[in-house]
Amino acid sequence: MRARESDSLQVTTTMEYHYDYPNHLDEPTPIDSSGRELPDPPAYDFPYEPGDAGYEAARTSGYYGPMYAGKYAWSNVRCTAEAFGEYDREARAGHRRKTINGKPRRSLKFHTTWMDRPEAVACVREIGSYNRFTDDRVVDVLESCPENTRYVVGRESSPVLYLWTDKPVDVMNTLTIALPDELDAHPGADRYPTLFVGEPLQGLKNDGDTLIRAWWD
Repeated sequence: MRARESDSLQVTTTMEYHYDYPNHLDEPTPIDSSGRELPDPPAYDFPYEPGDAGYEAARTSGYYGPMYAGKYAWSNVRCTAEAFGEYDREARAGHRRKTINGKPRRSLKFHTTWMDRPEAVACVREIGSYNRFTDDRVVDVLESCPENTRYVVGRESSPVLYLWTDKPVDVMNTLTIALPDELDAHPGADRYPTLFVGEPLQGLKNDGDTLIRAWWD
């Protein structure tokens, strides 16, 4: 579903957002200082079909329903701002409406495409502070991750972050600083978002391409 022109005009006149990046759908993974390029990151695959309870709950809980930034003309940053649009904090100053056509301005099942660090940081800044999620802490974590790490920012009711890395132990240790309520790893994953709990930090090794999920209540 692409953003309808009328929605884009309406949103533009009622909302300020900080950054605008194109969606990075086909760019190769950045190469880190060791020269290693990660394989393509896991593909987006929403785990519910129309009519399923999970899909219908997301569809009726906000104006955008299930929202994947790769299907919108807007940037990842703009989509993030809309997915959290009903959450009124200092992240997005200025006048804006919390509802669109009587529905909360949000998506409770939202994910960006895979991004490099600067774009992911811009998305995190659009969320700001959300319960245990604090943008300053999360940005500090992103800036400490290996250069070739890729990122997805999303909302699974509350903020979620996916990371694609070949240094899962290092990244998970760093993520603990941001105090996520859930943190697990999915070695060799080929799809996101995940439905099942992955492996804990204990016993994990820095020897494989791994999808990491961090979620804040």
